[in-house]
Amino acid sequence: MIKDEVIEVFQDPEILSYILNVVIIGNDGKPEKGSGHGVMLDVLSSFWKHFYNSMTVGTQEKVPSIRHEHQKSHWQAIARILVYGYSREKYFPARLSPAFIAAAIFGEGSVSKDFLRRSFNLYISYEEKETLVSA
Repeated sequence: MIKDEVIEVFQDPEILSYILNVVIIGNDGKPEKGSGHGVMLDVLSSFWKHFYNSMTVGTQEKVPSIRHEHQKSHWQAIARILVYGYSREKYFPARLSPAFIAAAIFGEGSVSKDFLRRSFNLYISYEEKETLVSA
């Protein structure tokens, strides 16, 4: 449930102006021990793991996959999670495609064809890459 709960919290456009203090509730319904930076890193790590598994496509590099149940507000919340994680906690989800990140931050025109091609080769499966190279 962490992915959905974090997205819900980051729906607030003002969230980036706050310093969050996260508490993890265990399976027994009781708060787990720990607080501060380490817990926030655990939450971010868990969020992105679930995000990769359920909301992205690709093999070595992941690209978000648009789905009907996630509207603009959800994607804005995910962008805030990315910004908050990096700016406050120095956490960046390394498996997101660098070409996707560059296009999102600097615009699609900033991504060279060579950079996009290299990224695409990491997005597709090994077998698809071999077929493409053979063609």
